[in-house]
Amino acid sequence: MKKFLVVLSLLLMAVTVSAQVRTGNIYGKITDTEGNALPGVSVSLKGTQMAALTTVSGETGIYRFVSLSPGTYEISAELTGFKKASQTGVVVNIGSNAEINLTMEVGTLEEQVTVVAQTPVVDVKKTAVGQNIDKEAMQSLPTARDPWTILQLAPSIMVDRENVGGNESGQQSGFVAKGDATGGMGRNQGANNIWSVDGIDITDPAALGGSALYYDFDMFEELNVTTGGAADVSVQTGGIALNMVTRRGGNRMSLAGRFYLTDNFFQSDNLTDELRAKGVLNINKIQQIKDFGFNAGGPIIKDKLWWWGAYGVQDIFVYTITGNKDQSLLNNYNIKLNAQVLANNRFEALVTSGAKEKFGRNSSLAKPEGDHQTGLYHWGSPIVKLQDEHVFGNNLYLSLKYSFNDAGFGWRPIPDEGVENPIVYDNTALKYVPFKSGAKTSWGSYGVARPRNNFQLNLSYFNDTFLNMSHEIKVGAEYSNKKQTYHTGNLQGFDINRNYSDLRVDTNNDGVRTTGEMAGWQRIALYRSNEGADVADQYAGYIQDTITKGNFTATLGLRYDFQKPSAGAFTRSAVYGGQPAWDMVFDPATTSVLDSILPDVQTEAVDGTNKIVNGAPHAYSWSTWSPRLGVTWDINGDGKTVAKLAVSQYGDVMGVGWWASAPLGSGGGLRYWWRDANADTKAQLTELWWNYRNGSTIGSSYGTYQVFNSDGSLTAAANAALAGAYGSDAYRAGMYYSFDYFNPISLDYESGITDYFLSRSDQASTRTREILLTLERELVPDLSVQVSGTYRRYDKFDYGMTYYPEDFYPDYTGPRIVDPRNPPAGGWYVQAGTIPATVEIGGVTYSSGQMAGEPYYMAGPNVPTDATNYTLYRKSDQYKTYMGVDLVLNKRLSNKWFANASFTWQAQKSYWGSDYFDPTNYDVFNGKPYGDWGGGASGKLAVLMYTRWMAKISGLYQLPFGFDISGTFNAREGWRIPNYYWLYDDLAPNPVADQWVDVYPIGYLEDKLPMFWNVTMRIEKKINIGQGRLYLMADCFNIFNSAIENRSYEKYYGDVYTDHGVQWEGAPGDISWVYANNGFINEILNPRIWRFGARFEF
Repeated sequence: MKKFLVVLSLLLMAVTVSAQVRTGNIYGKITDTEGNALPGVSVSLKGTQMAALTTVSGETGIYRFVSLSPGTYEISAELTGFKKASQTGVVVNIGSNAEINLTMEVGTLEEQVTVVAQTPVVDVKKTAVGQNIDKEAMQSLPTARDPWTILQLAPSIMVDRENVGGNESGQQSGFVAKGDATGGMGRNQGANNIWSVDGIDITDPAALGGSALYYDFDMFEELNVTTGGAADVSVQTGGIALNMVTRRGGNRMSLAGRFYLTDNFFQSDNLTDELRAKGVLNINKIQQIKDFGFNAGGPIIKDKLWWWGAYGVQDIFVYTITGNKDQSLLNNYNIKLNAQVLANNRFEALVTSGAKEKFGRNSSLAKPEGDHQTGLYHWGSPIVKLQDEHVFGNNLYLSLKYSFNDAGFGWRPIPDEGVENPIVYDNTALKYVPFKSGAKTSWGSYGVARPRNNFQLNLSYFNDTFLNMSHEIKVGAEYSNKKQTYHTGNLQGFDINRNYSDLRVDTNNDGVRTTGEMAGWQRIALYRSNEGADVADQYAGYIQDTITKGNFTATLGLRYDFQKPSAGAFTRSAVYGGQPAWDMVFDPATTSVLDSILPDVQTEAVDGTNKIVNGAPHAYSWSTWSPRLGVTWDINGDGKTVAKLAVSQYGDVMGVGWWASAPLGSGGGLRYWWRDANADTKAQLTELWWNYRNGSTIGSSYGTYQVFNSDGSLTAAANAALAGAYGSDAYRAGMYYSFDYFNPISLDYESGITDYFLSRSDQASTRTREILLTLERELVPDLSVQVSGTYRRYDKFDYGMTYYPEDFYPDYTGPRIVDPRNPPAGGWYVQAGTIPATVEIGGVTYSSGQMAGEPYYMAGPNVPTDATNYTLYRKSDQYKTYMGVDLVLNKRLSNKWFANASFTWQAQKSYWGSDYFDPTNYDVFNGKPYGDWGGGASGKLAVLMYTRWMAKISGLYQLPFGFDISGTFNAREGWRIPNYYWLYDDLAPNPVADQWVDVYPIGYLEDKLPMFWNVTMRIEKKINIGQGRLYLMADCFNIFNSAIENRSYEKYYGDVYTDHGVQWEGAPGDISWVYANNGFINEILNPRIWRFGARFEF
């Protein structure tokens, strides 16, 4: 008892373990033939990739081996007076707890009883739900051979693209599960998803939820996907966790390799004239994909020191749907050392890197050639891990771990990798164009470094007698430092927009804007460089006790996370005189004047915003407590039927630099209208114009005026427009922004903090709460069925309100906080009209459907129109809910087959609470289903991901004569297509604040693409060569050559111009605007294609 209290007190002083899993455990109870516990039994564990481990059973006969690599093991038990007992074929998976009980018969040690273990397929301790994919399944199933396609096989996970034979490889997919609301928070889709390699978190610290690199598929021993139910407090978030364990060397030399070829010669065609008429330009055609590599490992010193290494290449050449080349070259390098110098100590060192070079990234109709992407390091994005584990006696386990990784990369436009040409966008052609004859097309660039350093201390203590119960206590400490330094955007320092086809400014100052008067006018925007250094520091801690008594196991835990953002010092440059792109556009006199207006600046490091309205200043940070409870009940006491309950609360992962504001004046830029009066393609000072803001008090709305005299001095109109600094007409019209025009190197660190919080408690993470009920049953050995029900509630979202701080707006007489919960007399929004039953857009009549005859609302007179830089945040009462049921079948490989199947039914809804201004679409969204926008690139649109059901099957059957057949099946509802049009009211009650409303004739998620389904198949022949094996395989993707519509443009009918709901008839200007791509299909499922390959193992 005293010993236990001492250890427990030490544990309570510690703080977190890693949220990542790379190992499993074996435990059990040793009894005699009458069921009596046998203490003091010597238990040995042998595996092919490690030296033998030994332990001794405790007072209650319980033994355990912790932190074991995935694989197959043999257990033996010895005790004087009893026969030696052994079990072979014990399977360990990532995150599993294999219960192997041993019965010893009276006899001599020379006698031995050996049986083949029936490793349980039901884990009586674990409450988390997900799926394990072992090496056999990864190598045998016909997938595109990357982790994202494996994720798509797991229950309840939605992936935003369909990878048919590798047409989507070389680019990351977006994926979400169980109503994940992070995308709707203005963060990345799936921002709480976690990627880990060998137990270390390598998730991108800036593109949250994304992987730090791409992978050699053959580097993995096993993958584990978790989607919820984590009563284990080592799990920080409620997102999807992907745990990837790499191979390792053992006492036996091993060598393996592969070569796969996918080629256009083996590709069918499914693009018909009917689909072309619907807008489909092309398929994402595979030209050729080569995937090859090898891995090897073995002992350096038998039973003491082992090595393993791998090299893999994926050479991917496809054509995008815009018909442009998209080429990716992925090189992966791996080296791992494992040491077991002491019997109870294990050391591991891992160095892996993934180098990606891509030609054609971000290809689209606007920039068909795309970008050339390269890595920050020659050998690719690195991962370095050092870990030492030690078992003290039989009851104490300690792990120390350090890791480093950097997800840095960058790209440049393929036509202009030296960024020596101006960026020019044609607003009618909707694409980037050369500045002039002989110039090259150019656009934005990107370059970042994203290093992170992790330090982890993990401790587990086991006591099988305290209060007559078995206890497993876990504690630990973790620190993570994550950074992003970047120089991105338009590196030339400016860009040009030309050839406008919509209403912009009133160039002839007659009070009416027309598209015709825009002819010959171009818009020049110039700005300081987009550079910075963002940081996030995280400290975490937990304590957890897993208590087992009889048929019940209870897990009680509490996790604490402290996360703090900041920003490092950096320089922002502007006006790149002497650079080719700049000098092509601006003459020297113009450059000199602009340089004096917008010079370079140097900033200092800053913490997160400390502005608290109702409280003392406090630098922004999150303090998140996450309680967890898990209970399992082995109903019959045989480990075959187990009921589970998990009640969990999760916080979020903080991104680098969140809420760490750069000082006011450090960014900034200028915008000018340019009319090249002398047609010399050079911007002279007298050719630069500004426009008045809408509702201007010193000029006509949108009217233009010259900015400079020929000597570089400001015109009278420009001086008048600049009066009032940040409240000036020029600033409010957007002619300049984010710097002090008359003191351009002034940096205001106080005013630069534009984000305020109502109270300290509003500086907090959003919250995910989950209840998971599971019933799991082993039907026969190696076959289990599971049904789980999940309820989640997402809340504590940030809500931003327009704010006028008294310190900066002392003379302002309107409402300081524009808060929907505290409206003034008359309210914020007022009814502006009634939605017509039908509207005519481009000669086509559309019904307003469910909105016909409904009132629409716009900003009323109480809504301020005075510009402000400040936003006040508090926690919203908006929330989202998720309910889902997963039916899962798992069959481990035995009796010549394995299979995994799942069916998911789910519903997710969003609730507005009281935090909204415009009630026009309240009934369209409140209490209705919501989706999540998945990514799109290279000409593909983003997709609105929502489905009420999903069905997934994968499996293999071993035929006679060494042949295997395997396949996958995936089906769901089609992605959603919003239907709407925009209504512009010329007589809006407060036109400066609001003149538009969106109208949804049907429910937001009511319209959808056709049901999606896809089938892949493989036939494989195994040839035994001595102790090795050679496999020859043929894979067929989209076996039925389906042309299912996968992506669509929104059904955005266009814009309607009205006077209080009455469409203009014969009024000057446009009465409607047509969206040309309304409802067009953007992408179909890629056609059938074959892949042929060979792999060997020795």
